[in-house]
Amino acid sequence: MKTRNIIITAPDHARLSDMIAFGNLSQREHGEAHALEAELERAEIVAPDAVPPDVITMNSRAELLDIDTGERMEFTLVFPDEADVTEGKISVLAPVGTGMLGYRVGDTFE
Repeated sequence: MKTRNIIITAPDHARLSDMIAFGNLSQREHGEAHALEAELERAEIVAPDAVPPDVITMNSRAELLDIDTGERMEFTLVFPDEADVTEGKISVLAPVGTGMLGYRVGDTFE
């Protein structure tokens, strides 16, 4: 598992930080927000036009491979109010969503 900094845009960092601090989150979302907060604390914050093309940011669509099972899944990373698993839209507060944020194509995360 890689432990280097993730890359996130300044606007996404600000919106996610505000969501954690001031959002009307459910009890479950509050628990998940702690993991996201830890990711944001170690994030490299960049301008939107400075994000490398292979980095997963908010509203990115990415294919994930479960290394243990070989299963492939495709998700779009979205804010919690836009999440809809039937449409492949996964909340950044879901464990997989938090794991995706800021990583690059080919990275491994748990």
